[in-house]
Amino acid sequence: MNTLIDYGIDYITMTFAPEAMDTNSVWRAANDLLLGDEEYRNLAQPAVKLGYVGLKSGVLFVGSREGEIMVECSGSYSERVWDKLFDTRCNVARLDVQVTIRVEKEPEKHGDYCKGRAIAYNDLQPKVKQRKIRWIQDIDDGYTLYIGSRKSEYFIRVYNKAAESLDEFYEKCWRYEVQLKNRSAKQAATLLHSSHDLLEQNIIYLVSEFARERGLRMDIDTATTGIVVRPVRTVVSDISARIEWLRVQVRPTVIKLADMGYRDLLMEVLFGSCEKEGDRIPDSV
Repeated sequence: MNTLIDYGIDYITMTFAPEAMDTNSVWRAANDLLLGDEEYRNLAQPAVKLGYVGLKSGVLFVGSREGEIMVECSGSYSERVWDKLFDTRCNVARLDVQVTIRVEKEPEKHGDYCKGRAIAYNDLQPKVKQRKIRWIQDIDDGYTLYIGSRKSEYFIRVYNKAAESLDEFYEKCWRYEVQLKNRSAKQAATLLHSSHDLLEQNIIYLVSEFARERGLRMDIDTATTGIVVRPVRTVVSDISARIEWLRVQVRPTVIKLADMGYRDLLMEVLFGSCEKEGDRIPDSV
């Protein structure tokens, strides 16, 4: 059996909409996380990300856009950010969870071992269910195996943590990391939060199940696992994607132009002659 060394949330991106919750309190709490820590406070610099304007310090970014708050964090600090800020009313665009193990038998060959199992498992699947598999290896023992597509809602990578970190603590260690996006990220974040006392068991189970369903085995004891945390295995429809684009990208501009006195022109551009045809245009956009 391999030894469990570390686990946790390793990356998170959350947005908080003013129509859904009190974003002022979120803004204060997020900035407390960023500026309340002396290490991060000393590194804080103005930053812009995806139109959100705010501060970035090391691994943490906090910004606002049209009243909406965005918080993004990578690394082990992500778990603290999630714990302090997550709310079921927020949106989670990305959530990464990881399990790090110490490989007891031939750790230098673990990457090739995982690659062989993943390819063999993939070959047994129907063509439509086969996943993309690729790997990167360098002369300094760096090795990363990728299974799936980064564009999908869930994606897994396995890499040599010892070579990546150069930290003696991670000697012989490999990290299994699952990346969840959109609906899958939100559901996983919600379930993990609702069963906080079982956080370790659920993260280990989630990662080990993703690994197993791709032919991999972490070979650690998961007998004490709590509830099952599984991502939503649905594809967002084209209509849903367009509505979300309108809400996030178009709505703020429309509201701003309406406030500037261009409401009639907006109605004409967006709806043409529908008012003349008897359809009522809402008073608020």
